[in-house]
Amino acid sequence: MDKVSFCQQHRCLDHSYNQHRTHDLPVSPQNQSSLFMQLCKGLLEVLQLDFVPDDIAEHIESQTISWRLEIPGNVKDVGLMRMYTAQRDYVGLAPLVMNSDILNTAVLTGKNVSVPVKTLAVEANGSVTDVTNYTSCTSTQEDVLKVSERCDYVYVDGKETKGRSSVMVNFTYGFLSAQLELRVWMPRLPMTIQIADPELSQIKGWRVPITTGSRRSNWDSEEEEEMRKGRGCMLQYQHSPIRVLTQFTAQSDPDSQQLF
Repeated sequence: MDKVSFCQQHRCLDHSYNQHRTHDLPVSPQNQSSLFMQLCKGLLEVLQLDFVPDDIAEHIESQTISWRLEIPGNVKDVGLMRMYTAQRDYVGLAPLVMNSDILNTAVLTGKNVSVPVKTLAVEANGSVTDVTNYTSCTSTQEDVLKVSERCDYVYVDGKETKGRSSVMVNFTYGFLSAQLELRVWMPRLPMTIQIADPELSQIKGWRVPITTGSRRSNWDSEEEEEMRKGRGCMLQYQHSPIRVLTQFTAQSDPDSQQLF
């Protein structure tokens, strides 16, 4: 097969690519039949472009560049590519948490349980920069774990349906991306309730002052009502501690056993 060469192998555009401009760059192959054979077999390099930005922001920025390739024979192809600029030589992204295990007590109490997240961009020389407020993030299983809009914490709010031994949260900062793996424990229902003494009685002769916390809307007897009006006291009742027990589970796979 004949080697394909082009009369214009390299063109340089010194315009800032954050401006909306259109450029036509004609490229003529010396052997068109060979070009079509190359296109049928796979990728073929036809042009190299240099882009020079005017200004580089402190944090990673991106611009989308659209291109259209037209070759003889009414063959057209349209594509998009994204270019990123940054002042620093970032090579990786690291989302960090103090604790990767989350007990979902929100399904019991109705109060959110959250864990703070800090996302660091790592440079080639080992330096790190806090980019938490500039990242985008998504949870791979929102029915297990959610992530805040600012990507600064993950949480459960009681609407979850299950626990998982491994749930991923995706973080993206410019051209960098990373996953954070966490484990969410879900209480097993129904729960077990234990009470030491199921029968509680009045303690005769023992009266206690009525406080805001001890007032009852319905009084059990006329004697108690009279005590409340005359002396501001009420009879004391027996107390018994209550224990509520449950197991927390984190399922690894739908068909596998659960961890306790």
